[in-house]
Amino acid sequence: MASSAPLVYGTASYNPSPAASQRVSRVLVLLATALGVTAGVVAFCLTGRSQNVALYAAPVTQIRSQQVVVPTMGSLGRANGAQWPMRSTTKAELFTREPSVEAPLEPIAGGHLVPPSWSYGATLIASALAGFGLALWYSKRDRASALMAGSMDLEQGLAVAMASTSGSKSGVEDATGAKVEQLEQLASMTVLSIDSGDLNTIKEYAETGAITDATTNPLFVAQAGLSGDPDYIAMVDESVAAACQAADTVEAQVELAMDVLAVTLGTRIAAIVPGYVSTEVDPRLSFDKEASLARARRIIDLYKANGIDKSRVLIKLAATWEGIEAARELEQEGITCNLTLIFGHAQAVACAQAGVRLISPFPGRVLDYHNMMDGSRTITDPEQDDGVKAVKKMHHYFKSYGHEGTILMPASWRPSRGTSSPEYALDEIRALAGVDRMTLPPPLLEKLAESTDPLPRLLSPEQADTAIAGPEIPMDEKTFRYELNMDGCATTKMAEGLRAFIAETEKLEKVITAKVLEQSK
Repeated sequence: MASSAPLVYGTASYNPSPAASQRVSRVLVLLATALGVTAGVVAFCLTGRSQNVALYAAPVTQIRSQQVVVPTMGSLGRANGAQWPMRSTTKAELFTREPSVEAPLEPIAGGHLVPPSWSYGATLIASALAGFGLALWYSKRDRASALMAGSMDLEQGLAVAMASTSGSKSGVEDATGAKVEQLEQLASMTVLSIDSGDLNTIKEYAETGAITDATTNPLFVAQAGLSGDPDYIAMVDESVAAACQAADTVEAQVELAMDVLAVTLGTRIAAIVPGYVSTEVDPRLSFDKEASLARARRIIDLYKANGIDKSRVLIKLAATWEGIEAARELEQEGITCNLTLIFGHAQAVACAQAGVRLISPFPGRVLDYHNMMDGSRTITDPEQDDGVKAVKKMHHYFKSYGHEGTILMPASWRPSRGTSSPEYALDEIRALAGVDRMTLPPPLLEKLAESTDPLPRLLSPEQADTAIAGPEIPMDEKTFRYELNMDGCATTKMAEGLRAFIAETEKLEKVITAKVLEQSK
């Protein structure tokens, strides 16, 4: 599904990885106005060659397949039967053909005769205003609204504007004329991970080329262990057997079996996707740095025994202070980490300053919290979404203060504008298009694959707006705990997330314990 060919809006080429321009709309206005002034000067010169040339109304703007046609002069009139060029002609012909100036002017059908003394100023002013109006019109289009935020370059901005005015419903095409799904458009600007533990589903999407990574969590591991599918039952039985041979006590065997199962599932996934696989440390250890370190190192050793290099594994930890400090130490050992359950800016800043490889903020759950706190509000634009704003602030903070080494990978999505339309399901994803990475569940991947509408890039690596990022914050433990406490959303949603992950872990633990006890008989 993913291709290296440039994507096309209509038939206008679109660069999926542009350099951001902070003042594109102003440049458009200036360029188009300059074109208008130039057209006026040319018309002035033409008119100056004859005192009997009439100015006629002309079409203002046409948007055609691969070009934007700026306002042009229409018929210039005729004098005593001598025609000005009305067909395709060269510049040389345009400036050398002379009309007769002996006879009075005859109006051309559909035109309006203008006294010669007015034609100079009218031509200049009309052309300049038309050019300015064209540029202003583009900057106001919905699809080109990102220009005002400085998130697209000139080439992309024009492509988006053309798509909006010429009928975006016709979709996006690649260089061969084939329709391009939004899934492929998104994959061309953001690295995509699939948020699933289902091996068949992961394989299906990996074969499209749209996704490169996969993330798992205790829920997915528990679902695999409890699914009843023969393949997963075999994985559970093999994990228990291996743990019973390697550990002495029932408690140690259960603990090891759960890690072996998570790594076995991750190993199977690593054979399908070419990029990272995330495997989570037992969430019950989220406030125990040393225990988290021990489990993380054991997970890496288990992957190594399965032939998977640690460079392909992300150790997943909750973004508590203890989890962040454990990740700091692991990163120094060359073990890369994915800090999850991020709902507040302080968590993101602390992770970046600890040198964490990747963080997973949850924009959908941030939105849930704020909707719960103010149930009467109505969101009409995804830019108003609290989760979208939180992730954008993290993006700009990382790019503004030298934390480009920490990857931003949002997860957990909600419809910004509510559930009244299925189309709203992709609101947050579209609003964050261009962020470093995203992890998406299969239903949202499917919805992206169903649409070929243009997907503008709204974030890019070059963006670094300190007005959005806010000030740089030196983050020590006291500051972190204070900031987290003052952030009601982060405190509430992290606690909820931990409780949910722990509940799923304990469900699996009961199944594993029963199997361990059965083996010990």
